[in-house]
Amino acid sequence: MKKYLPALFTTAVFMIAGCRDKTPVQTSALSAVKPDAAVCRQYQNDVLAAVKEFTNWGMQYGNSVELRDKQGNICGYMLLATGKHKRIEGYNGYVNTAVLLSPEKKIVAVALGDHEETPSFINRMRKAGFMSKWNHLTPQEATIHKVDAVTRATYSSNAIAGEVFDACSEYSKNTQ
Repeated sequence: MKKYLPALFTTAVFMIAGCRDKTPVQTSALSAVKPDAAVCRQYQNDVLAAVKEFTNWGMQYGNSVELRDKQGNICGYMLLATGKHKRIEGYNGYVNTAVLLSPEKKIVAVALGDHEETPSFINRMRKAGFMSKWNHLTPQEATIHKVDAVTRATYSSNAIAGEVFDACSEYSKNTQ
């Protein structure tokens, strides 16, 4: 079962937008729907760590979920991978990944969601700086940016890189 996680639990990309107003940023003619709570919940700790103002989930437009503060202002977005691109498994299964973006839409960090990988391999990747390989890139640039896998964590590295590509590709497609 751990090899075949439900499609609901996919990658996310967080776009930190600075909590300026209550107006949703709709990137195309996508309908607003209430996001799946189970999908959002797996990333909640990472959202709270990265977006101090975050208190609740807003609406979802395509693969973009609004992040709201206690006044109802938008303080970021969470972009979910769609699975339209081939998902790559880590050593023990899929690795749900989040990419954190600055208000200028530049990647500032990569964070992990639910996964079944061995903690020592994930720690090796963190210590090697793998999660920062996309820093300072836009999501569009991240779709063509090649990163080298971490030695002895190749499967996990490739899984995370694939999820970053998927989430950034879908975001880029919807914002053009």
